Amino acid sequence: MSLFMATGFDNQLYSHRFNVAGNIYSPGRFGRGRYIGFVNGGHYANLPLFVGEAYDSWVIGFACRDASYPYTDLAFTSSFLRLYGDSGQSHMEIYWTSPVANQFRIRVRNGGGAVLADSAPIRLDQGAWRYMEFKFNIHDSTGNVEVRRDGVTVLNLTNVDTRNGGTTANIHTIQFGQSADNGNGALDDVYVLKNDGSGLTDFLGEVEVEGMYPVANGNYSEQTGSDGNSTDNFLLVDDNTSVNDNDFVTSGTTGHRDTYQLSNLARPNAIIHGVLLAHRSRRTDTNQRSIRRILRSAGVDNSGADIPLPTSFVWNHEVFEMNPTTATNWTVSSINGLELGTEVRE
Repeated sequence: MSLFMATGFDNQLYSHRFNVAGNIYSPGRFGRGRYIGFVNGGHYANLPLFVGEAYDSWVIGFACRDASYPYTDLAFTSSFLRLYGDSGQSHMEIYWTSPVANQFRIRVRNGGGAVLADSAPIRLDQGAWRYMEFKFNIHDSTGNVEVRRDGVTVLNLTNVDTRNGGTTANIHTIQFGQSADNGNGALDDVYVLKNDGSGLTDFLGEVEVEGMYPVANGNYSEQTGSDGNSTDNFLLVDDNTSVNDNDFVTSGTTGHRDTYQLSNLARPNAIIHGVLLAHRSRRTDTNQRSIRRILRSAGVDNSGADIPLPTSFVWNHEVFEMNPTTATNWTVSSINGLELGTEVRE
């Protein structure tokens, strides 16, 4: 496994990777950031996978809020997860049913409609945030599903049919859904691991995903701001919950760099599973241009691959499970000392 995606819906990166039918609210569950609210049966958050991203085994975690009353056997409006294959078919659905008002069960059924299992009854705490995790493999006969709630396994299936046709067993879209037709359904602090044979390998436990933004100039201020100078460029790229295309930094000179100091983590004793660097860029003329990211840690620049730019803005992001300077796990101090930025390339 390796860390594929993480978001707390705090910034605009989610709009690049997720198709959201829901509302964005603030603050998030720890009084910071934002979350998605699902208030009717048509609300969901889809994570479509690009070419080369599809795998058959995943671990997914997210925070959700217990609804006022989960509906009985409504697979399409009260699901935790729905997993779609290469032709749009549903491979598997994980959702909740409610035999009585103060408890529910987690139900797993395959895309053909067969119920694979129900969990034992689980206490329902209306309005309380809980952390759900799902580990699964798609296969015609040896599929597996494990579901955890707040770190406790509530359902564990092995050697079951979790595949529903298609040319491969890979997942091509992950759909997050949470309770229907009420104001309590919510989604926050999502992590996704893919089984590519490296990196993180199992449940991470409860996770908070925190957005960090430029708060000061870094080591390089070589690009020119939309204000006509290279002074305090960080003020032009510190967009938070919405993007302002009227302020920016730019350069037509190969090798020009800008890096920025970031806000510190809110938790002083956090365990860091990874860093996701995101930037939004374009070129402004007919000359072919590329950009590459700079991650500067402990005074050392770590540059990424050249990314060709179109004439329209595009998001690019890269995940770092380890500190590339030290090849060790991230610490709070190394995160708080980071500089992130970009370099102009041919």
